[in-house]
Parts: sequence; C-alpha cells; structure tokens
Amino acid sequence: MRRSAVVLRWFTLIVAFMALPAVLGCAGDGPRDASSPLEGLLTDVRADDADRVIGVTVLADDGDTFEFEVDLEPGASVSATHLLEHVSEGWPVRVSFHRVEGGTLLAYRIDDGATPVPTAEVDDR
Repeated sequence: MRRSAVVLRWFTLIVAFMALPAVLGCAGDGPRDASSPLEGLLTDVRADDADRVIGVTVLADDGDTFEFEVDLEPGASVSATHLLEHVSEGWPVRVSFHRVEGGTLLAYRIDDGATPVPTAEVDDR
C-alpha cells in the first residue's frame, strides 16, 4: 500500500472519530440535558396576539438557560400576563416538557413553582 493511501485512511478515520458525537447526538444541544419537570425562573415569555403563550425561557437553579416552545395540554392553560408577573416578581415556575424531533424542548404544562419564603424583617430598635 502506498504511503499516501495510508495517510488518507488515517485522516478519514480521525475525521470520522471526531464527528461521531455529533452524528450520535452526543455533542449536546444545550448547556445540559434537562429532565422534566424543570424548576427555575422565567426570563422571557413569548405570546401571540391572543395572550396565548408560545414560548418561554427558564433560568435553572444551576445557572443553565433553557428555551421552550409551548403547546399546553388541555386543562393546563396559563396566560402570558400571569407568566410576565412571574418574570417581574422573580417567582419560580415548574415546566413539564418533552424533547421532540430536532431536539426542541416542548413545554406541555407550566405551573407555579415553590414560592420562596420571604425573610422576616427584624426590628433592631
């Protein structure tokens, strides 16, 4: 076998090995692979003209950010106005979701998260 053929085979093998994670889907399509439900703070709410939520962004406790498309299951309605209140007040939410073709995170339920207990003010007079 000629030297150029050997070099070409090794080069092809190395390129294939480096591309393997992307082909298998292990290269990652986000900061980490989230599990449902995910609890965190809303940082963005996207809605249509009828106040129907079509997308949200959630900041998880570990600092990772997740983008969700929203298609709520029957009986799980929530208004964009209510979720915007969560954004402005810093109230957590719990997002139930699954991953669909192409890796998109699809939220089918958004509930109020565990409300942080306010700290009591101490009067030091």
